[in-house]
Amino acid sequence: MNVKKIWDSYKFPLLLLGGIFTGAILGKILGSLVCTFIVTGGFAAALVLVVVNIWPPAANTAIAMGASEMAEASSISDMIAGSLTVNDFSGLMSRSNMLPIIVFAIMSGFAVAKCGGEESWVSPGC
Repeated sequence: MNVKKIWDSYKFPLLLLGGIFTGAILGKILGSLVCTFIVTGGFAAALVLVVVNIWPPAANTAIAMGASEMAEASSISDMIAGSLTVNDFSGLMSRSNMLPIIVFAIMSGFAVAKCGGEESWVSPGC
């Protein structure tokens, strides 16, 4: 398939959406998304509390807990460093280590947005 035809099929919607989503409209959309998330989360939490109080899920169960040794406690800085770093570069793309790549993508996006200007080729017109 011709690459120019593929690009032409995406060019119009991108230009249209770029003109529609200005700062004020995008702020309204994001605000309504956050409100919807909070309201539905609150509704789900209230529903779970009601259902669990009516029908307790752990009624008539007995779970025997065996003795185990406590592992050495890690400091907060070790936990943060462990969640944001990987041992090998190939480990970045595994499902268990997606947080470092997400943080890097967000930081890269902010850097690209800040380095633009009127005469810049990075993000012209911003």
